[in-house]
Amino acid sequence: MYDIIFIGDNCAQWTSLKTQYPTAKRASEFFKAQKMSMTKMFWAIWPDVTVNKEFDFSYKVPRWEENYTHVFKNGTDYKHGICLLNKHTLVSKNEIEHRFFTNKKEVNIQASTPRPYDVFDINTYDEYLAAIKTSTTKMFWAIWPDVMVNKDFDFSYKVPKWEEKYTHVFKNGDNYKDGICLLNTHIAVSKNEIEHRFFTNKKEVNIQASSYRPYDIFYIDSYDEYLAAIKTSTTKMFWVVWPDVEVVDDFNFGYRVQKWEEKYTHVFLNGSDYKDGICLTNKHIAVSKNEIEHRFFTNKKEVNIQASSYRPYDVVFISYNEVDAEKNYNLLLLTVPRAKRVDGVSGIHQAHIAAAKQCSTSMFWVVDGDAEIVDNFSFDYLAPKWEQDCVHVWRSRNPVNGLAYGYGGVKLLPRLLTEQVDVTATDMTTSISHNFKAMSDISNITSFNTDAFATWRSAFRECAKLASNTIRGQIDKETKQRLDVWCTSGRGAMFGDYALRGAAAGRKYGTVYQFNNELGKINDYDWLYQQFLEENKLNV
Repeated sequence: MYDIIFIGDNCAQWTSLKTQYPTAKRASEFFKAQKMSMTKMFWAIWPDVTVNKEFDFSYKVPRWEENYTHVFKNGTDYKHGICLLNKHTLVSKNEIEHRFFTNKKEVNIQASTPRPYDVFDINTYDEYLAAIKTSTTKMFWAIWPDVMVNKDFDFSYKVPKWEEKYTHVFKNGDNYKDGICLLNTHIAVSKNEIEHRFFTNKKEVNIQASSYRPYDIFYIDSYDEYLAAIKTSTTKMFWVVWPDVEVVDDFNFGYRVQKWEEKYTHVFLNGSDYKDGICLTNKHIAVSKNEIEHRFFTNKKEVNIQASSYRPYDVVFISYNEVDAEKNYNLLLLTVPRAKRVDGVSGIHQAHIAAAKQCSTSMFWVVDGDAEIVDNFSFDYLAPKWEQDCVHVWRSRNPVNGLAYGYGGVKLLPRLLTEQVDVTATDMTTSISHNFKAMSDISNITSFNTDAFATWRSAFRECAKLASNTIRGQIDKETKQRLDVWCTSGRGAMFGDYALRGAAAGRKYGTVYQFNNELGKINDYDWLYQQFLEENKLNV
């Protein structure tokens, strides 16, 4: 049998061949193999082919054909296949390098198949250098983390020998940017070429091998959620969508950032400006907690594409046995079809906590069960970032005594702070936040005078709070004037006597217990009902 000589440095392939054919030899290059052979003809096994297991190396060349190089099929053709060569016949360096022999005979026997190039997932220059060292094939595939390989792409593609000096770039979508590449282990490219995927010595192959992988999308409401996104994102850039914006219908999340602009946070139009808009940020360049919370980025690029618009704040109608609650809620739905409802939750604080947990926007509107929204009021107010920890209260008109201030008015509350409100505080609204803003517009009529108990209860609670001075930020002179009106005006209104009676009782209770935990009972509707019954009996 002729000598079998493996030509090259592929240790894995050589080990496999040596196991199958113990007498096989190895040479680093062809001309050493030619000298090494102890038989007139010898087999040359190239490192980029896989020998068929059933191939018979006992093949014999007739004497009159020994001056030819016998080329066997490699797959379906005769390119780069296993050869039988005469150790005494001179072949040129060019013939060996291109494996294209002048004096040859093609043997119609398949001896091998082309060996697929190694495939590496490469994200950094260090990973590229490691691939050069570990690749067992002369050419190897580089797959970038932000592309998706087409399911039907054929990795058996072979580069002609005379083109191995080029980096072969395949189409990524419709162009050659950032596409899958074939690189040569013996011809290193620069760090800059790898990082920008722009190769100086390249050949563009008109085959689509991949498409861009969309950037990951995260819905982020806090800095902790942003940090979690950094850890879990599988793409270098990722989308940040805030809870209080709505993505416009025609926005394309397939937008791509140029390599040299990946250092910036890309901010897209939210409505007509760049405030609070959807953004693209780099997972390897963290931004500060302050930047996330205020959505104002130091190192940014503004992209003139509208991606979103402000999402209206959630609206919640809170009711607890109000006579006209159903009617008021249905009227609210005519104005705000998105309005949610919390009904029958015992305790003022608990009802508001339940309302906050139904919402997803940073702030939410609260409408009380006895509120009749006035015609010109709209729920489109947007609080500036610096006021989103602030309780906003609009004025309400009192149908019994004519007062118009924050009592019973529509409120805009910070969601997270409301969820954490102190349930022992007497006045729920002013205990949510240290920041309070009284709004000048009338939002509604507080129709609390629908029955005797509802009227008495509302007057009692409000006057107890006013008299006890527990409402943060209240003005003494203004408070006294309101207390006097509650206690003296409205006798001719529907259930006006119960309003006056409840106001007087509440004023007395608030004065007596202003520095006592007993004051917290005014938020317990069951306790209030018992007080109402007792007072009613006293006045029979």
